[in-house]
Amino acid sequence: MQMLLRSKALIAFTALVLNAPTLRACAEYFAYGEYIRHTLFFEAQNYGKGAMQRFQYDASARWNLMLGPADDQNLQLWKGFFKKSFSDSVLNELIYELDLEAILYAAPQNQALRYLRYRAPKDAEVKAILSYLIFAKKTATLSAAAYDDPWHLYTKQTSKRPNHKLIYAALERVKHSKVPFLRERYAYLAIRSVYYSSKNNRYRWIQKINKQFFGTQNQSEISLWALYFENLAAPKPNIADLARIYWSKSEKSNAAYELYKKQGYTNEQLAAYPGAVGMSLVERLDRCLPTLKQIARQQINEDQLLFVVQREIAKVEDWVLTPYYTHLAPAIETHEYWQFDENFAQKLQLQRQASDRAYAGQLAAWMQTVQLKAYPQLWSALQSYAAWIGGAHTQLQLPTQFNSANEKALIERIYALQMARNQAHVVLTNSTVQGIIKANEENLRFLFAFGRELEFAKESTSAAYFFAKIHRQNPWMAWESHPNGQSIWRNWGAPLGKPISTWGYYAYWIYYLDDAYKTSQLATLLSDIEQPQGENDFELWLKKEARVKINEVYNLVGTHYFRTNDLKAALQTFEKAPEKYWRGAPFDRYLRVNPFYTTFYQEHQQNRADSAWLTKPQMLRKALRLQQAYQTASGDNKARYAFLLGNFYFNTTYRGNAWMLRRYSWSRDQRSTAHPDEREYNDCFLAEDYYLAGSKAAKNKQMKAFLLRMAAKCNPKYRKVLRQKYPEYGEELLSYCEEFYSGYHKHFKYFKR
Repeated sequence: MQMLLRSKALIAFTALVLNAPTLRACAEYFAYGEYIRHTLFFEAQNYGKGAMQRFQYDASARWNLMLGPADDQNLQLWKGFFKKSFSDSVLNELIYELDLEAILYAAPQNQALRYLRYRAPKDAEVKAILSYLIFAKKTATLSAAAYDDPWHLYTKQTSKRPNHKLIYAALERVKHSKVPFLRERYAYLAIRSVYYSSKNNRYRWIQKINKQFFGTQNQSEISLWALYFENLAAPKPNIADLARIYWSKSEKSNAAYELYKKQGYTNEQLAAYPGAVGMSLVERLDRCLPTLKQIARQQINEDQLLFVVQREIAKVEDWVLTPYYTHLAPAIETHEYWQFDENFAQKLQLQRQASDRAYAGQLAAWMQTVQLKAYPQLWSALQSYAAWIGGAHTQLQLPTQFNSANEKALIERIYALQMARNQAHVVLTNSTVQGIIKANEENLRFLFAFGRELEFAKESTSAAYFFAKIHRQNPWMAWESHPNGQSIWRNWGAPLGKPISTWGYYAYWIYYLDDAYKTSQLATLLSDIEQPQGENDFELWLKKEARVKINEVYNLVGTHYFRTNDLKAALQTFEKAPEKYWRGAPFDRYLRVNPFYTTFYQEHQQNRADSAWLTKPQMLRKALRLQQAYQTASGDNKARYAFLLGNFYFNTTYRGNAWMLRRYSWSRDQRSTAHPDEREYNDCFLAEDYYLAGSKAAKNKQMKAFLLRMAAKCNPKYRKVLRQKYPEYGEELLSYCEEFYSGYHKHFKYFKR
């Protein structure tokens, strides 16, 4: 027992506080779908009004009808009708929020209501508007289900007792109203009320009202709403009507599409209507080029053709560029994500990449045979983009005129991305490209793609700046995105067959650089970050986020040096970061330790013998001092230095408390990485060597046995050696005591350097 107490005392003098908790393996849900999908199309869809603007592949975005006032078609119609100008928010309150009592009796706080109240006695049209609003609020109870079922697809009736009196009153007002805008609205109110409050002959009644008050040639938005209700009530909706409503960009566009999907029309039924065939392509996730050729021959409307071709290019983008940039499966899924094998995406890419690129080329070749008179620049740009996705070395020339700001933005992104691949070494000196990049600084998908193109062209330093920009947010908020989808978090994986140090994908730029960049590349990056002299405005903007995170780069480069056991270079790099950085997150949680202290069984566990906290620079300074002392010492002194250095290196393995000197994350479920110290991190050869060297140098037999026991922590084979060489101490040292005691300092003299 005396020997065990002396062995415990050998460790006690280095007792410092150890607050690192026991860590458990955990990871976020695997990145898939919209979180990894590459696209340039977000705000550049040719159909950019109302709900159609949000008609993406992402189902949640398509069903989201929470449109702002500027996107609400009904509100904008009212805004265009009023002779006096009111803001969107004022009209939104008047039309949707004020109840009947507020309109009739309350003191008007709303500007538009005050205007109506004041002008009604003097202006017949204003009086008619106020009268209509009062009537509309009364009929609102007949269609209350519209709030829960905004496309009217499920709830067929909400009023237990039909109120035909209000319906007939609306029809009478249609006949007598002198304002065309209000006549249409009264007729629509009647139709919607019939749909919700009448059980029998609903379709015939709506059809009659439609024919009488709207006719077949009326192209107004409200007439299309009425036509939608007629088809909704019909035994079998009319294909041509649904296509007409859908392509109109009406507020019922998405509703008409959902109604169409419920009918299960065959290709033969759709064939006679190019617009309906085009509508059928909207959510198809297969290759649609044969159908595109068919509707182009049928002279489909140019707007409609452009829309579905954009959809096809968006699919090609995903099939080719998502795995190319992210090494993950395309967002247009061919598997269920919960069955995901992280290698599946890359295997899929290898199997399909040639076929998908060839299809992109086929799409581009067909587009060259088609002319769009209304959109020549955009069509040419899309054709060039499809060819480029297919592998052609195309370079779009920027036009001088554009149809819209959205068209200009999309064409410029295509141009810049092609330039990044074709002229990577000089592209960032091009003033036009600089302007395009800055104009798209919130479009993280574009910045990510641009950075990847630079990286693939060996421009690793410039690429790293783009990666810093796309990960400007907190890495733990990996699933947060903005409503327009532009700033959605970027995730990407490693190439097939290359070990990855995270859980199958990267959610932060530093973690990616750690795996993908060589130490020399990181040193070059760091040197460039540190020297801002003579940089122009674009260079200062480009490097801003990396400079904000420069301490993380110091940590990264120093960690790389430490992995090759270059403690001096690691220390010099670590010391460039301020002391407060090393005492902040995540070090205050995972590296609040003293790596020179250990017990047989401590490893990650907190120990009562600890009393201080060493930062990374402090650890390396002490390790270098101990190495110097170890080289000149002999006997028991050399053994003690060897013990301390062995503890240090043991604690920098995955079993120790200072693993953050080598890694960014720790788990019980270890994965292989490509880092040069992988075997050391797992098997602690350096610690074993020091413990064995100390055992050999020691004169004290008890100390020899003790250090041999420490070596057995790294390599179990020394347990047998310990029993054979020192049978009088072996069993005691190999017993499962909870921890070493802190007493009995008198048995040893300690050296603190």
